[in-house]
Amino acid sequence: MVYAIVAAAMSVMFDGVPLHVEEARHSAFPMNQTWPGYERPLSQSRIDGFVRFDLDSPGELAVTMPEGCEIGDVRLRPYSLDVLHVSNGVARFMINRPGQFVLEFGERHPALFVFADCPFRYEHVPNEIYFGPGVHDAGLIEPKNGQTVCIDAGATVYGALYLANVTNVTVTGRGVLDGSKIRRVSDDGRYLRGLTAEDKATMRDVTLFTCLWSKNVEVRGIVLRDSPFWTMLMRNSVGIGIDGVKIVGQWRYNSDGMDICGCEDVRVQNSFVRSFDDSFVVRDGGLAWGRVPVSSRNIACENCMLWSDWGYNVKAQIGGSRDALIEEVSVTNCVFANVDSGGVILAARPGGRNGVIRDIRVEHIEYDFASHRYAHQWQKREVIDDKFVPRLIHNARLFEICNYGFESEDVRNIELLFDCITFRHLSAVGKYGHLDAVVRLTAEKECVRRLVVEDVPPRVDWKQKSTLCDSKIVVNVEPQGGCM
Repeated sequence: MVYAIVAAAMSVMFDGVPLHVEEARHSAFPMNQTWPGYERPLSQSRIDGFVRFDLDSPGELAVTMPEGCEIGDVRLRPYSLDVLHVSNGVARFMINRPGQFVLEFGERHPALFVFADCPFRYEHVPNEIYFGPGVHDAGLIEPKNGQTVCIDAGATVYGALYLANVTNVTVTGRGVLDGSKIRRVSDDGRYLRGLTAEDKATMRDVTLFTCLWSKNVEVRGIVLRDSPFWTMLMRNSVGIGIDGVKIVGQWRYNSDGMDICGCEDVRVQNSFVRSFDDSFVVRDGGLAWGRVPVSSRNIACENCMLWSDWGYNVKAQIGGSRDALIEEVSVTNCVFANVDSGGVILAARPGGRNGVIRDIRVEHIEYDFASHRYAHQWQKREVIDDKFVPRLIHNARLFEICNYGFESEDVRNIELLFDCITFRHLSAVGKYGHLDAVVRLTAEKECVRRLVVEDVPPRVDWKQKSTLCDSKIVVNVEPQGGCM
């Protein structure tokens, strides 16, 4: 689909200079399920806007409010910012340094995502794959060893990036990689395995960015829009750097933001993710292709804004292989711009034995709890009865440590260890009734060890169903945040 300009609903200026407003299709409903033979209908989506510009010096962003929008409907994320001024139908705020912001105008009007970037100047390099300003129908883009792919400012590229068995590849630019023309025809997880020649030729079951068995990959600055499934899939790779990437327009079933599976040495920074499902996911690498399970280790996410419409902002999950391991994961100085199911989940799924998640650090996080966005709805499917989905009640959960579905498994010999887990300096802003933190384990040989919880919001309901060994639970060291 070709996107139009949403300027009819709002106009945006930075220091008096008009900015080009682009569109991103997001979910209008909370249902995350497959549909019989087709993707979700467009009637279940809504159109928001986004702008991107280089920030050479501080300045004021001014947005003309949509017609009919009330002053009380206007909110700026991160919620902790106290810089928004609304008068005479215009919302204004100062931007002093590069960052990501979201202006909301209530449920009935498009939101605006604002990306203020560091200045970018591209210098052409030999053997590059270059997309200049304009529209490009590129199909599957497969860079070779040592190549640079540039999607420059003003470019909209319809296609997908597929990196397999490559080294020293750079993807850079300020343009948009759009997956709206990619057909998703499989619901059985085939995307986790290799792509056939037919898949590549017809753009079936291709996700927007795939990196397999590769080394030293850099992705900088581009916008990824409308993926048919997980937006960025990274598997069994080493040395991945992601900086200043924006993920918007995710509305289709299971459209995660970033999934890091069996990788080492991955750093994500200064990026924005609005995903319909989980935003930032770390998994072990033992699910696909019948290879020896590969651990995930040394993974960092810092100075990012993570927005999940349906799932979790951050997930670390093992499952499907023996001796699964995830270790040395840090999420720091981030904003969870929308918390739905919960901010963080550390979890294990049935299928393997002897799994370990250890050395996990979540620090200096702002949790933004939004007012209700979804209305009551009926979901119609051809193969089951209609299903009524009530207006969502926000589950204000800081974190959960759990396993999935072990009640139906033979749990006597399953050994799971969650070790050296730290949650520190967490704040909560927005509307919520109460907060909770949950440890829910059911396997017989399952243990949480060295769990530290410090400096979190007041009135946290601590729910525990497990054996905690050598753990420090200090819930209200320095009360902050609270109900609004």
